[in-house]
Amino acid sequence: MAIRKDITRVRFGRLVALEPSHKNKNGEWFWLCKCDCGEEAVVRTSHLNDGGTRSCGCLQRELARARVIKDGLSNTRLSSIHRNMIDRCYNENNNHYRNYGGRGIKVCDEWKIVSVFREWAELNGYADFLTIDRIDNNGNYCPENCRWVSRKEQNNNTRRNRLITFNGETKNLVEWSEITGIHNNTLKDRLNTGWTIEEALTTPTMDRSVNITYKGETKSMAAWAKCLDIPYNTLESRIQGKGWDIERAFTEPVFRTEPIMVTFNGVTKSHIEWADDLNIKRTTLYSRLTNPSWTVERALTELPRKMKSRRKRQTEGTSL
Repeated sequence: MAIRKDITRVRFGRLVALEPSHKNKNGEWFWLCKCDCGEEAVVRTSHLNDGGTRSCGCLQRELARARVIKDGLSNTRLSSIHRNMIDRCYNENNNHYRNYGGRGIKVCDEWKIVSVFREWAELNGYADFLTIDRIDNNGNYCPENCRWVSRKEQNNNTRRNRLITFNGETKNLVEWSEITGIHNNTLKDRLNTGWTIEEALTTPTMDRSVNITYKGETKSMAAWAKCLDIPYNTLESRIQGKGWDIERAFTEPVFRTEPIMVTFNGVTKSHIEWADDLNIKRTTLYSRLTNPSWTVERALTELPRKMKSRRKRQTEGTSL
């Protein structure tokens, strides 16, 4: 008797049907299948079609191993990273879902098993001060597209960073700042106030020795910055980047806070040093650390949220 439906070379989970094996007394066919792990198995057709059998048994063994070690992993940082990765890709109620699952970002099947993810992490340079980073921000979470990097490196790679193309090279503002020697806040202010990319990247910053007259007194920019107790980069950004008049640039208060000492992963630094190391705004980090609902780990590891208007400007800016 002919088989009811030919499923030769059809994939069912980890199994690929090779050829009919036999049929039982009730007339139902069994198929010889090849598993991705290399083993063969004879499986009832109905079990293939309804998803009841998806492997030769290796999948069940992996899941069992995962359950055995689950309790041992439940309170580890890697487990937390794994849960958050799954949650933002598949939980529509997650605050970050729109930037991950909502954009089609997925977690590969292997990494849905925490023990498999942990094994990859430990073999690929994981350390408690590093975070998981997707090399291609439009790609999935999988071994080929992920690495362990510092928070600063990850912030440089985030799609929320403004990418600028000039003379055939594309870099973010922080990288252009390091190349040109122009403070990144100055570059950002220039671009936000209508400067062209070429003007923003090639116009020299104001010379510290340039003289400015204010209320009948003439001093160099550097001298005014010291006299007014305003950081030189802030003063320069106000005048040249934002286009403020001298009165406003000299009199607008500068946000200042007393340093908060923070210990994380055995390292103690001021919040100012942590902010600079992690490429997080000092004011943002200070606000987080003084908020009782934020833990130190969350304050130092969660990516900063941008205001909607700022994201809109960045989207409308020149980028890849």
